[in-house]
Amino acid sequence: EDTETSNTFWDVHAYIKSARPAITILENVKEITEKAGADTSDADHITIEMSTLGYMGTFLKINAADYGAITTMIRIFFIFVQAQMLCDSSKTEILTKVEQL
Repeated sequence: EDTETSNTFWDVHAYIKSARPAITILENVKEITEKAGADTSDADHITIEMSTLGYMGTFLKINAADYGAITTMIRIFFIFVQAQMLCDSSKTEILTKVEQL
């Protein structure tokens, strides 16, 4: 499906491929993690696509109310790091720490 969200990701993907930032943080709506009848979610697809560019990462579900906001607003944050920047022992340690946030 060619949606505005997927178009935006491909624009960002093209920029990341060209600029090669050391760290990339993306934000999206919570629905991006839903599978909606598919085997994988859009969040899973983004993680896979980023790995093809040489990035390791994960996504986190964060509720704004847990950080002092007066409203519940759940957002998804992706955190990716260039895999070549990490030694093998630090890869697992960093991803574990991010997932504990």
